[in-house]
Amino acid sequence: MIENYDLEEMRARIKQLLDNDRDSGRKASLSVGRSEEYLRGLTTGTSDPTTRSLIGIAKHYNVSVLWLLFGDEGQIAEDQHRVLEALRRHPEKKEAVLTLLQ
Repeated sequence: MIENYDLEEMRARIKQLLDNDRDSGRKASLSVGRSEEYLRGLTTGTSDPTTRSLIGIAKHYNVSVLWLLFGDEGQIAEDQHRVLEALRRHPEKKEAVLTLLQ
């Protein structure tokens, strides 16, 4: 999946979140612990994302870090992981899931 990472696409996803935010990222900046200028800089290339800022943005906007980094492919990977974890916790549900997939 790492070969599909595209920094500009990640910046576009962050921009989409900020543009759809009615308070222009003010609450997000407080939540992330960085300035609004820093967050906007992530979208233009004047700021580089840190792990901490990506986690903060993901938590604030209720998206996954994988989605920020990889878009839909990241979401699919996360969904797969969640399904596998659920099957590990509840192996008795495996047949039901397999039937659903047919």
